[in-house]
Amino acid sequence: MSDDIRFERNARAWIELGPATAPESVVRAALATVDTTPQQRSLRTPWRLPSVKLSPRFAIASVVLIVVLAAGFVLLRNDQSQIAAPATPSPRVTTQPPPSSVRDLLTAKWVAEGDHAAPAGGGLRAAGAIQITDTGLVIDIFGGPLVSPWWINADGTLSTFLTAEQSVLDAAHWGSCSTGDAGTYRVELSADDALLTLSALDEACATRAAILSGGWRRWPCANPDSVCGDALTPGSHSMSLPAVPTHEGQTPFTSLSSFSYSVPAGWSELPWPGLGRPNDPGTMAINLTQDIFPHAQDCAVGIGGDGHNASSDIAAYLANTPGLVTTSPQPITIDGLSGLTFDASVAPTWTQTCGESEPAVFTIAGPIADPSNGSTFVSHFVAGDGHARYIALDLSPQHNLLIAVSAPDEASFTDITEAAMPIIESFQFEREVH
Repeated sequence: MSDDIRFERNARAWIELGPATAPESVVRAALATVDTTPQQRSLRTPWRLPSVKLSPRFAIASVVLIVVLAAGFVLLRNDQSQIAAPATPSPRVTTQPPPSSVRDLLTAKWVAEGDHAAPAGGGLRAAGAIQITDTGLVIDIFGGPLVSPWWINADGTLSTFLTAEQSVLDAAHWGSCSTGDAGTYRVELSADDALLTLSALDEACATRAAILSGGWRRWPCANPDSVCGDALTPGSHSMSLPAVPTHEGQTPFTSLSSFSYSVPAGWSELPWPGLGRPNDPGTMAINLTQDIFPHAQDCAVGIGGDGHNASSDIAAYLANTPGLVTTSPQPITIDGLSGLTFDASVAPTWTQTCGESEPAVFTIAGPIADPSNGSTFVSHFVAGDGHARYIALDLSPQHNLLIAVSAPDEASFTDITEAAMPIIESFQFEREVH
């Protein structure tokens, strides 16, 4: 095919002209035309928003959930530029240090600083983050991470080209670009190496130029997959919970408007109702939401069972969910609210992925009060080696609170639950009667 010929020509030209600092693994990957667009995002959260509508009964009971990236309760935002950072220093152009020095300085995660653009279904929108690794330039913007080989030239400029197949580019709204499109960028770093500025010098892909051109702030945490929140001072703090919708003529019920808690050193608040440790991945956290229901089984979209959502109903339903392994429910009381707690994980023999990149089981449906984006609830799931501890507390009929502690594997789950349970036991809730 013509695309293959064009890609081969560009690949070999760039490799021949580029310096010897390009890793062999990158060169081999480029020449093999590896499709490097993984489905799983780094800051994932085990919540998915399907475009379906709840019945009025459940829509009334819904609660606004801010759903974040990459086990947590949020579709993690692309706009990571809100991270606190020092004032932007004046950039300096690198004065052609050895390519290996520039490469070492650039190998990091970078968050969008100032104006950037990204491909979207209806045009362009704000960009999120890029990650420069030993094996690729990762542009994590819209249709999943897009990975391309890159290297530093002798003059200190950065070169890259697209290896993804055209169908992948089209699906990620990179349709204006083609497989094999190459680009070269001027590299500028601030005096403290915290701010990276890229400027397109020769670029065949307009979409990539729109995304990359401009400033990028170095990710301040050691783990690029972390939420990287500001550390809390040890002691007591409080956090608001999303409001629960009400309507005329409803049966009185109790909801929670906020909660206070006590933490030791090393914890931070998440961008949604929850707590985590700054350097842990986003899938490793404490999350809270109200008015949840058991999820339909076998990857179906919707609410499972008969719609009852008392803690005993949820525990019993999930205990019989195919592909899910749960521990025996144990009674628990947090600040006078009683319920049940149990752990959940994917059965070793389970193979159904439910659209994920590894075996997965949907567990909890959490409603959303504002369905303006076309979705009316989100689906919580466990996947792969992931584990979750569910604490379901009863508030009043058809109203509850779920506290979930999640982690991507068994070892980190043991670590996070041991650290999280004393914090959860310190929760004090502000109650409202509607």
